[in-house]
Amino acid sequence: MYIFLLMTTIKTKLAVLIALPLMFQIGMAVSFGIMLHRSEQMAQYEFRSKEVIGSANWLNFVCSTLALCWIGSVATGDASLRQSYDSMSNMLPSEIRMLTGMYEGDNSQKQRAEKLASICAGIAAAAARIDALPLDGPAKIEMFYKNNCLQALWSDGAKLRTQLLEGERGKYSANLEDLASVRDLTKNMLYGGLLVNIVLAFSIVLYYGKTIGQRIGSLTANAQRLVREEPLSPALPGNDEVALLDDTFHKMAQSLKEAAQKERAIVDNAVDLICALDAGGNFLKLNPACETVLGSSLDSLKGKNIREYLPGSELAVFESNFDKVLNLDQAHKFECQFQHGGVVVDLLWSMRWVAHDQSIFCVAHDLTERKKVERLRQDLMAMVSHDIRTPLTTITGCLDFLTSGYADSDGTRREKMLNVAQKCCNRVVALTSDLLDLDKIDSGMLQIQKEQTSLQDIFDEVEDATRELANEKSIQLVVEKTDLDVYADKNRILQILVNLVSNAIKFTPAKAKVSIFAKASGGCVRISVADQGRGIPSELQSAVFDRFRQVESSDSSFKRGTGLGLAICKALVEAHGGRIWCTSELGRGSEFNFEIPSH
Repeated sequence: MYIFLLMTTIKTKLAVLIALPLMFQIGMAVSFGIMLHRSEQMAQYEFRSKEVIGSANWLNFVCSTLALCWIGSVATGDASLRQSYDSMSNMLPSEIRMLTGMYEGDNSQKQRAEKLASICAGIAAAAARIDALPLDGPAKIEMFYKNNCLQALWSDGAKLRTQLLEGERGKYSANLEDLASVRDLTKNMLYGGLLVNIVLAFSIVLYYGKTIGQRIGSLTANAQRLVREEPLSPALPGNDEVALLDDTFHKMAQSLKEAAQKERAIVDNAVDLICALDAGGNFLKLNPACETVLGSSLDSLKGKNIREYLPGSELAVFESNFDKVLNLDQAHKFECQFQHGGVVVDLLWSMRWVAHDQSIFCVAHDLTERKKVERLRQDLMAMVSHDIRTPLTTITGCLDFLTSGYADSDGTRREKMLNVAQKCCNRVVALTSDLLDLDKIDSGMLQIQKEQTSLQDIFDEVEDATRELANEKSIQLVVEKTDLDVYADKNRILQILVNLVSNAIKFTPAKAKVSIFAKASGGCVRISVADQGRGIPSELQSAVFDRFRQVESSDSSFKRGTGLGLAICKALVEAHGGRIWCTSELGRGSEFNFEIPSH
């Protein structure tokens, strides 16, 4: 039955809930109607019985009065008694008809009534006959009693009246018993109906709670679970509206879950920083990209204030824009630098204040690489304008001089111009080679052909390549002897060392010393180039290997370079699986070291 009710619709259930008590009430009403009709019939029969008994008693009274009035009038000659006698005689036929008419349908009682009527009529007829005789009063009375059998008639009439009354009283008593049983039945039905109504009411309440209320409660609980992002209860059985609604709710929850998973996947895999802040600037929620951008784990970031990651120079800019965000009802964008562990990142922030969540939703796009590319572009343009245009301008001037037809007597000036033009060409060729090497490095096309090579042979070639440059500045070039071998691309190692030694000579004052030496270091060979220049500030030592990055100097005696040499050296060393670094002390020189595997 319960399964059947689960399979029915709520409309059907409501119809059942209404029909059951309604049918019971209709049954009760019909039963009470029948009992009421029965009660009315019994009441009518009781009234009839009372009328019959009254009529029989009245007839008895009429007969008795008739006899007494006749005897009295005969005995005394009283005219009033005679008048009463005449009145009673006239009344007697109608009373007899009334009495016999009450017994229609009851033959036994009707026969008794008719006999009683006949006796009464006989008594009246006897009195009339005697009254007509020419006798005195006492003789008439005596004849009335003796000759007309008045005593017997009177006795028979009394018996019939008794039988009539006893029959009516018996029926009356039986009617009263039936009426009492009907009343008891009515009372029992009333109490029973009340009990059944109470049971029905409780049953309907229990049924509602079991099949409708509990199911709606389960649906409500699922809605609350969905709000709390908890798993939903199992789907409700059945085909009613609540079950269909619950099924739709489960499908909606699944769709929301899938949408949330997709959204979460997008947020988690986004390279942009996505987070939520409170009105004070404290982190509430963060995506994994925040770990990379801010350099801390998500657990450690939660609850921290965003201002902790701002350089002091950016704090005023951030506060100004943060105040605007709190007072706007739309997204606000601004650029701001953040810092973690000495690393500075440029971020483009988009923030919006959401009043009902009391939160600021933020998306930050990392502009560091774009800014870096922009700076590289600017540096490249500066380099092109200085390191390419200047030599080309010089070459153009020399060519103009040579083609002008002007010549000195001994050709000294012409030779000098040719030397200047050749050096400028060498500078442009070197710069072009550096740019080509960088392009190969960036594109992954740089080829490294390793072989076991004597490090001393490389040192000798480096010394030959840089000796003239050292002599121009009277630099003492010291190359320590070594018997170490390296497993490397000889030409690339030679390129690295020539670049390092050339830089050392460039930034070393005249008549100072530049040293080249090597030593074994575990499974690697450490090669060092030391100079006696002015040194590099500690905060710039790691930056000297960046592209277009140089240690600026106000001394015009130091020649400005392209800033590509050390970046190329770093890329070549790392291509060999090694590392490169710099140690320096201001005023006491620098030492550039790199390690590569020996086998």
